Amino acid sequence: MYKLFLFILRFHFVFLFLGLQTLCFVVIFNYNNYHRSYFINTSNFISGHTLNAASRFWSYLNLVEVNENLSNENANLQMQVQNNQGYSNSVVSNPNFGDDSTNLNNLIPAKVINNSIGNQHNYFTLNKGSNHGITPDMGVIAPSGLVGIVKQVSRNFSTVVSILNTRIKIGGRIGENEFTGTVIWKGHDSRKLNLETIPVHADVRVGSNVVTSGYSSIFPENILIGEITSVKEIPGSAFYEIELTLSTNMQSLNYVYVTDFILKTEKDNLESESYAD
Repeated sequence: MYKLFLFILRFHFVFLFLGLQTLCFVVIFNYNNYHRSYFINTSNFISGHTLNAASRFWSYLNLVEVNENLSNENANLQMQVQNNQGYSNSVVSNPNFGDDSTNLNNLIPAKVINNSIGNQHNYFTLNKGSNHGITPDMGVIAPSGLVGIVKQVSRNFSTVVSILNTRIKIGGRIGENEFTGTVIWKGHDSRKLNLETIPVHADVRVGSNVVTSGYSSIFPENILIGEITSVKEIPGSAFYEIELTLSTNMQSLNYVYVTDFILKTEKDNLESESYAD
């Protein structure tokens, strides 16, 4: 108590000054309309900006949950459309092509949590695994097109062989003339792919879409892969040299869908038995 008294005695002029200043402000703002309104407007301006900044901050923190909810909704909507008219969404070039069991696919939404594009053998990682129904050899698509194939799976994560991987080969079909070939990445430009084994007698045009052929059990047919940007005839070759621009920007890959072909096992077993004869 004695130390408190000494502290007050030592700084009593400071306390007196602060008290008088407070009294002056009270008198000014209570009896002067201009100063009172200016103070209120300034306070509202500061508090408004503070609250707005806080609101944006908390909204930003909620974006992850909002994006996941939207991704789940999109997956459900796309499966409903698929069941009604075959596989049909923004990545489909020809939604009315076929209406059979090969289009029966579940879509499992997932988020990309790690990604590489600068190597010859690129991979990316998803935040979903076997606990969510993902198994190896499932196809992975983005809203804008095909992006990879599931390689390894743990309970809560999975790694995907990126389409930007020189070891991956995808069956592709030119949307306009139905000629099929093999889509590969040659390890150079992250936006460029090549479509091989298209014969020179085929009518191939720049601007045509290349989609999945549907011959494998990994991807449904008609999933967009890219757009033809270059067609060249090679002297002495029976095939074109065709370059595509990949429909998906792999550098900004964020949310994807893992495709689960419901009848995959039945189709694979039947084909293995037939081709073994």
